[in-house]
Amino acid sequence: FTFLRKSKISNRQKKFWEHFHTEWFNLQENLNSVFSKWSPDMIQKELFYGVMYEQIQQVAQAIEKVHHFQNSFFTGIRDIKTFDIQLGEALSSAQRVTTTLKSKIAQVEKTPPSPNGMPLRATE
Repeated sequence: FTFLRKSKISNRQKKFWEHFHTEWFNLQENLNSVFSKWSPDMIQKELFYGVMYEQIQQVAQAIEKVHHFQNSFFTGIRDIKTFDIQLGEALSSAQRVTTTLKSKIAQVEKTPPSPNGMPLRATE
């Protein structure tokens, strides 16, 4: 997106973005299909690292929002200043939740196993 945004949007760039957007949309639909099966009860009771599954959903939603704004750049925006603010906020949010997830993964990786050798359940 950053590369394509730097110059005037040509038909070639629009077609490139449209192809990318179609691929992205298909991936996002597949992810949303999986996420729809993760009820809060299932995450809490059936998944060993349920907390991270919730964070994965948050990351995916935040990135989906960023992509939505990026796509609007190619499909027509009315006010570039408002667009830049909204995209900046969405990017910041996506970076924040991604950093939180990475931190949680690092924490789990560093947690020593239980006495019987099994990993400890993540609770926060």
